[in-house]
Amino acid sequence: MKLGVSNSGQLRDRIRDLYASTNIEEMVADVSPFLFYPADEKKIRLFLPIIEQADLG
Repeated sequence: MKLGVSNSGQLRDRIRDLYASTNIEEMVADVSPFLFYPADEKKIRLFLPIIEQADLG
C-alpha cells in the first residue's frame, strides 16, 4: 500500500501520530478563509474523535 498501512489499526495509529504533531488551532486558522461555511471549523477540530469512533474496516 502507498502509506505502508495494511489494516485499519495501522491507519488509525498513523492518523493519531500525524494529529499529535499538528497544531490543530493553527491549521484551522490557516484554512478558515477557504471554508464555505465557518461552522466547518468544528469538523476540523473534531476530526480525530470522529476517526476514533469510525469503522475503518
